[in-house]
Amino acid sequence: MNKIKNYRWHMIALVCFITVINYLDRTALGIAAPTIMETTGITKEQYSWIVSAFQLAYTLGQPVMGFFIDTVGLKLSFAICAAIWGLATMGHALTGTWSGLAFMRALMGFSEASAIPA
Repeated sequence: MNKIKNYRWHMIALVCFITVINYLDRTALGIAAPTIMETTGITKEQYSWIVSAFQLAYTLGQPVMGFFIDTVGLKLSFAICAAIWGLATMGHALTGTWSGLAFMRALMGFSEASAIPA
């Protein structure tokens, strides 16, 4: 019985850690934006599309992820979404265009919606 209580605290800590990383992920692009825009030649209009892609995917992803989590189960769905989230985050480094960056941001936003689903 004592092991289950300790396990619950570990799970709470893990979910809190993931939520903090989720918010850090969202703000990282804003901090790096001036450098990215300068080195890649992305315009302010293109940057706004990149940010909008994330916001739109996150917004649309919340009810979808809520349904996905209810259907598949919490453990498996979080594992799948965390893998997609990680791949999308790594994919940012591989994109050379603003549209590729917008796609990666959208993929990241959609998968991050699982952290706080509707």
